[in-house]
Amino acid sequence: MKYFVSRIKTVFRIFPRAFALSLVLVLLSAVVAVGFLNADGSSQDKQKLTVGIVGNTQDTFLGFGIDVILKMDSTEAVMNVESMTESDAKFRLNNGAIAAYIVVPDGFVASITSGEVLPLDYVCSQTAGGVGTVFRDEILTAVSRMLVHSQKGVYGMQRIAYANGLHSAVSKSTEEMNLRYFSLMLNRPNVLTLNVSGISSGLSLDAYLLCGLSVLAVAFFGISYSSAFVRNDMTPNRSLARGGIGALKQIVCEYFAYFIAMATQLLLLSVCVSAFVGAGAFGDIELSLLDALAYAPRMLPALLCLTAFQFLCFTVASRLSDGIMLQFVATVVLGYIGGCMYPSDLLPKGMKVVGNLFPIGATREYLCEMLSGIVSTYTIVTVSVSFGVCLLFSVFARKIRVNKV
Repeated sequence: MKYFVSRIKTVFRIFPRAFALSLVLVLLSAVVAVGFLNADGSSQDKQKLTVGIVGNTQDTFLGFGIDVILKMDSTEAVMNVESMTESDAKFRLNNGAIAAYIVVPDGFVASITSGEVLPLDYVCSQTAGGVGTVFRDEILTAVSRMLVHSQKGVYGMQRIAYANGLHSAVSKSTEEMNLRYFSLMLNRPNVLTLNVSGISSGLSLDAYLLCGLSVLAVAFFGISYSSAFVRNDMTPNRSLARGGIGALKQIVCEYFAYFIAMATQLLLLSVCVSAFVGAGAFGDIELSLLDALAYAPRMLPALLCLTAFQFLCFTVASRLSDGIMLQFVATVVLGYIGGCMYPSDLLPKGMKVVGNLFPIGATREYLCEMLSGIVSTYTIVTVSVSFGVCLLFSVFARKIRVNKV
């Protein structure tokens, strides 16, 4: 007990400096997060798409269909279609003024009447990629299929009617069939259910970043306590071992002293941030001080896991510079593959699985699921195992260093 009290005193002598540095880190993290969100909101993938149409579509069913769909359908909210010459389309595409253009060949409608549909050429930038490109391609594919196949259906019906001598019914049937096709096209939003899955665990980008950056910030906070736990001379620890305080007791006392300091630091940070920033300051997240305090007990498993990992870095380092470097490098590398800097669902599947097994990734995943309202058993087990493994390795590392002559 005396050793535990002595470690508490040592840690809290460093506490004022560590708390001041953590405030600076929180402010820097907030600046980075706001900049990222602003950049994301103004990125090309979030802008209304402009697509060019090259060819004569003014006097055809194709032009009429495009005009009706874009003016009356929800597609107008995400895409503009402009008629232009091919040279103008190439120039505007190279300058980024349009996302792509479609070339309608001569005789396109005439080919449909004969039962053969000429292909439409879709031209986009060679550097196209990402979610925006996929979304754009899906829209164009859907529009193309609807227009082409509806025209096929109309002209197919007409050929069958003429072949069977039903000339008088062609005009009325064509009108009715066109109206049914347009009704189906324009009512697409009413027959579909929109499901916004979010970035990860159903969270918005704002909420996901809040979790990821919080984990990174807490991981960097621990660097301030390196001087209290990183040891080059193990003579005092050998004396404690001979006095009955072995490696296990030493690690338990030191770790929980560190954990208490970090928990106190985070609680004070929550109070300060809530007082100066207030609720609703981070994108679409509205968390008041009362909300943060309500979440505090549920955050303990995440804090236990993360601080156990940090303490392991302290234990295995033999010099202060090594301890600081190990903490920094491990936080950056594991933070990236663990999805703290980049949405984990956009990482390669293997990297995502491995990253979430390490303490930083497991902690981030736990926070995301906690904020979404449902924490899976797998995540709880992962966080618990990471906590136990880190403490166990810390005990082994201490035993090896104490017994080493």
